[in-house]
Amino acid sequence: MSKIATAVPSGSAPSQTQTVAISRATAPAQTAPLGRLSKRAKKRARREAALSPEDGEIATTECYLAKMPLEILAEILAHTSSPRDVLALARCNKYFCNTLCNRSSTFIWRHARANCEPGPVPDPLPNFTEPAYAAFLFDAGACEVCKKRTKSMYWSFLLQARLCDEAQCKPKWQSSLRKLSSKDPERYKEISTWLPRLERPFHSVQEFMMQQLLGDVTPSVYIRRSDWQAAADELNKAMLLPATMSEYLREKQLLADRLPARIEWTKKLTIWSDMFRAKHRVVKAANDQMTRQLAKTEGWVPFYLLQSGTYSMLYRSKTTSLETIELRDFAVVRSTVSEEITQNLDRAKRRKKEAAYATRREEVDQIYITAQRGSKEVMPTLREFRKLPVMRVLQATATESEDIHKSKFVAELMKDNLREWQEKARAGFAALLGFSEWSNTSKKLLHPVDRLTARFRCTVCDKRRKKPEAESYTFEEACRHECSHHDTNKRGRQNWSVDQFAPDQQVIDFVHGVLRHYGVSAEDRESLAAVPEREPTILCLSCPSKIVMGFDHALKHCKRHPEMKFTVIESAEAQKYLHDGPIPRGATLLNMCLPIKARQKPQAAIYGCRHCRNLSQPEHTQGEVAGEQEASSARYARVAAKRKPYSFNGLRSHVKSMHGLERIGDEDFYEQKP
Repeated sequence: MSKIATAVPSGSAPSQTQTVAISRATAPAQTAPLGRLSKRAKKRARREAALSPEDGEIATTECYLAKMPLEILAEILAHTSSPRDVLALARCNKYFCNTLCNRSSTFIWRHARANCEPGPVPDPLPNFTEPAYAAFLFDAGACEVCKKRTKSMYWSFLLQARLCDEAQCKPKWQSSLRKLSSKDPERYKEISTWLPRLERPFHSVQEFMMQQLLGDVTPSVYIRRSDWQAAADELNKAMLLPATMSEYLREKQLLADRLPARIEWTKKLTIWSDMFRAKHRVVKAANDQMTRQLAKTEGWVPFYLLQSGTYSMLYRSKTTSLETIELRDFAVVRSTVSEEITQNLDRAKRRKKEAAYATRREEVDQIYITAQRGSKEVMPTLREFRKLPVMRVLQATATESEDIHKSKFVAELMKDNLREWQEKARAGFAALLGFSEWSNTSKKLLHPVDRLTARFRCTVCDKRRKKPEAESYTFEEACRHECSHHDTNKRGRQNWSVDQFAPDQQVIDFVHGVLRHYGVSAEDRESLAAVPEREPTILCLSCPSKIVMGFDHALKHCKRHPEMKFTVIESAEAQKYLHDGPIPRGATLLNMCLPIKARQKPQAAIYGCRHCRNLSQPEHTQGEVAGEQEASSARYARVAAKRKPYSFNGLRSHVKSMHGLERIGDEDFYEQKP
C-alpha cells in the first residue's frame, strides 16, 4: 500500500514578536474598484487598509503556546480525545508542524490514539507515520459517487472508498463492485489473491443476519470492477511477454503476502469507525436535545441559538470531540450568546425590511412597464416615475400584501400623479422655447411642445459627448432621456430635470424653413399632417452630391452644415436621385448596435455610397483658371473611381475619409441587391 496521506509542510519556529512591516512606498496603488479586483487583490487591499497611519505596521497576536516546553505541551495534548486535535495543531504553523511531526513526538500521537473516543484507535501499518495515519482517518474528501465534499471517514478503508450521507450514493457505489465467482476463468483466479476487496458486509445488517440463518456462511468477495478489468489487462500483457512474466509474478506475490495483514487491519478499523459513527450519532442527538432545552429555558428559538457564533462553535467542537454539552459549559458563554442572538434578530429584521422594499421596487417596475405599454401619454424615466407621490408611498410600505400593481385605486392615483407631472413638464419645456405661462383655449393651435419646432438638446450630454453632432429630441423623447455617457449604476442614480435641456436652435431654424416651403405655420395643427415625415422630398443643396432624404432624416442631417441649404421637391423628381434603391431605413442603427462578436465577423459588401453615385461632373466657369479646373476634375475622377460596394464598416471609413462625414446616416448609402 502506498502512502495515503502526507504530513503538513515543515518550517522553522517563529520569532517572539511576530510583526510584519509593510513599506508604504512599495504598496501598489489601487487603480480599480474593489468589486472588479481578483480575490488575491481584494485580500491585499484589505490588508493595506488595516495599516496603522503612524508606523505602517500590522501587529499580529503573539502565540504563547509556542513558548511552552515540549513536556508541558505533550501533557496538554495527552488529554485530547482524538488525534484529530493534534493534527489540527500541527497544521497551525511551521513551528508546530516541525515539533509534532518529528519522530521524537510520536508518543504524543500514541497517547491521543489511546485516549480516543469511543475506544483506542488500532495501531497503523508500518508504512504509516503517526501524522499521516491521523490524516488518513480524519481528513475530509470527495464522495466517490456524487463528488461532493464530505467529512465522513472511508466507508471501505482497503478500497479507500469514501461515501457521503446521501441515500442514493451507497447503492450506486455498490453497483460498481464485482463479486468474485467460481465461474470466473481459471487464468484470472490468481488475481483475487492480491486485489484489494471490500472488508465489510456488502448487504445491510438485516440481510447479513438472514444469510447466517439460512446457512450461507461463505463470505463473498467484492472488488472494484475497474480494478478487476485493469488487473486482467495487465495479466494478459504479461503473458504475451514471457521475459516479464517472472517479474510480474514476483511483484504480485509480494502484494498477495501483504494482503491478509491489511485485511485484518482494515477490519479492525471498520469496527472502530462503526463505533465512532454510532457514538457520534448518540452525542449529536444529546447535544440537539440540550440545545432545544436551553432555547426553551431562555425563551429563544433553537434555530437562532444555533446561529449564534459562540454557541455554534461550542456545539460543533463538542460534537466533533464526542462530548456532550453541559449546563456549566453554556453558563460561561451565556451573556455573549444573548448579545449575538439580539444582533442576529436585528439583522434579520433589517433583511426582511430590505427584502420587502426590494419587492415593492420590483412591483413599481411592473407598474411602470404596464403604464408604458397601455398608454400613449408622455412617460417620465423610471427614476422620475419612482418619485411620484403614490409610488413613494408604495415603496415605503414594508408590509407584505397582494400584488399592488393590479389595484384599481393605485392605478387611478397614478394617473392623477402622471397628469400633474406632465403638466409641469409641458410648462417647463414651453418656457425653454420662450412661451412661459402659455395658455390658449383654441383647439386649432398646438401647444408649444407639441409643435414640429419643439426640438431640444441635453446640455449634460453635450459637455461629455465625443461625437461632433449632438442629438436632437422631441418633447416626448426628452422626457424619457437618460444620459448615455453614464454607466448602468450611475444612470440609475441620475436626476432628470427640465433645466438640463436647451432649445436646439439649429434644428428649429431648419424646421421653420421646411414649414415655409409648405406654407403652414408651426402653431397650426395642420402642420403635423402637411409635412410628410418619411417621404423623401428634401434635397440638400449644401452637400457636394445631391442627397435626397425624408423629414426625419433631415432633422439629423441639417446639423452637418452650419446653415443647411435645401429645397423641397416632388416624390417623382426625388426618384431620379434614388435610382440605385430606396433609403434603407434603420440600417445604420441595426449595424451600429450589433454585438461585438457579430461586428468582428466578416461582413458582406452590399452597401454603396450615395455621395459618390450622385456626384455630378463639375461645371467650369470662365473665371476659373486652368489649375483649378484640373484639380476639380481630378477630384471627381478620384471619387468616381471609388464607386464600389462596401461592407458597413468599410462604408463608414469611406465616407469619413472621402467626404469628411464623422457620422453616417441612412440617407448616405443604398443597399445593393444580390
